[in-house]
Amino acid sequence: MTLCFRWASCGESLWVDELHSAWVAVGPLSEVTARAAIGNQQPSYFLGLWAWLHVFGESEIALRLSSVLASVLTSVLLAISVARTTRSFATGLLAGSFLAIDKDAIFFGCELRPYAWVMLCAAVALLCWSSGLQCRCRAARQWWWFGLVSSVCAAVLLHPTSLPVMGPFFILSLISGRLAATHPASEAQATAASRLPLICTLAVLVASVVCFGGATMQQAWSHRQRWSGFASADSWSQWLQAWHWQSMVVTPAVISLLVGAIGWRLGARSSTHRVSWQTLLVSLLPLVSAAIGITAILIAAKDYGVPLWQKRYFVAAFPLIIWTTAALFGWAIKLMATVAVFDPHQAKRSAWRLGLLSAVLVGGVCGKTLVDQGLMAQIRQGYWPQQQRGEPWRQAVSIIDEHAPPAQPGSGAVIWIDGGLIESQFMREPQPQNSPMPQALEQYLKLPVTGIYRVQEPIEVFNVYEHESWLKSRWNRQESPPKRIWLLARCSVDGVQQYIGRLKRLALSQTPREMLSTWHQDKRVILVELTFQ
Repeated sequence: MTLCFRWASCGESLWVDELHSAWVAVGPLSEVTARAAIGNQQPSYFLGLWAWLHVFGESEIALRLSSVLASVLTSVLLAISVARTTRSFATGLLAGSFLAIDKDAIFFGCELRPYAWVMLCAAVALLCWSSGLQCRCRAARQWWWFGLVSSVCAAVLLHPTSLPVMGPFFILSLISGRLAATHPASEAQATAASRLPLICTLAVLVASVVCFGGATMQQAWSHRQRWSGFASADSWSQWLQAWHWQSMVVTPAVISLLVGAIGWRLGARSSTHRVSWQTLLVSLLPLVSAAIGITAILIAAKDYGVPLWQKRYFVAAFPLIIWTTAALFGWAIKLMATVAVFDPHQAKRSAWRLGLLSAVLVGGVCGKTLVDQGLMAQIRQGYWPQQQRGEPWRQAVSIIDEHAPPAQPGSGAVIWIDGGLIESQFMREPQPQNSPMPQALEQYLKLPVTGIYRVQEPIEVFNVYEHESWLKSRWNRQESPPKRIWLLARCSVDGVQQYIGRLKRLALSQTPREMLSTWHQDKRVILVELTFQ
């Protein structure tokens, strides 16, 4: 199911963030760290992506399958973790299904960015935490805690914004693990072998701190304020928009509590009743951790101006929320299993009743989720749900290639590229005299047409809203007016129209040739062909 809901979106043209990932991966291995940092990213994910690209190729499907693979593994691990904790196959199926059908999980789960792998790390952390709580062997439990620490550190190294979510989860997990370690009969005296997990855990922590606080991290995050235009917050009501709380948490929780209350009311045995309430409290821990993390990010964005309020920055919370939602179902079903209608002397009939109840609950909740998020409406209209990015860079490059002279590709034409990247905003200020654009920055701003989508024409970087000095400098660098200029810009139609007007006035002031414009694309990624007569 996870694969099916993501496969349909994998063949679409990459959008600009994904183009950065592809640009990093197609370059030499020695440049991966620098290319990741100039795009404000940690290198961990991109080192793995570099290897993936050189094995499986650079098509959109091949590249995005790296994220889809992580999503599939996340669904499987969530299902296993919840099923083992609740001892219910149905609740495990519910956890995996939730991740498979949620719109945001689909979007980030097939995007060529680290977010699917961050969710996988969160799922691994949940599996290690829940397994550690149930483990009675001290040595084995220590190895589970080692896995927890490693997965939390991996999530933070993949994307530092995971820290506000995974940090509270890590702390609460240690507290719950300490409280649950009440099996003195199984505790053995510490030996060199039993100290090995602790040594490995400390080594992972030290290595992660060194990597997290290194020069790469400082460089990658030195320009975060540039992101304030799209990652800021100004109201507490935005917390309610962080996820699909109603379909993913509120509705399942209400159903679970009602079912659990019925089971308790109809005569659950007192011993089971106590165990079930303990299970309920433990089940809430991941949700509490996610809520703390999301709240911390909102406060940082709203009150302190830290530009972090985007779903992609707290995507690690999603598996935690799903885990709690599914575990609540397990708690409710466990209570129902103890009521009088499930006769212990008729085990087979009782098992069928419980299985039917579980199937109805899981099917109903998943069906309502599909309806609430609009996916069922898309299926009824006759097409498979897709999460589109809507940036046709591939089509734009194909059009440019089609118009290139076959004998001399690129002859007499030049491409002016504005990828809509925040790092190009400095061009809105006057150009400093005798201060050319740094080569590394210039190569970065050209990434939409130098990664997996490549053109043969000369490329110039521009900004639709650039200062007049940048426009004149670029025009004057040309020995003669080109036969054709391709304007390729990720911005609004109005912005490009105004820029063409500025360019036309400049051209007329220096040459009597008339400039004609032909629009080839006018949505999201604008492509305009300028010719001179």
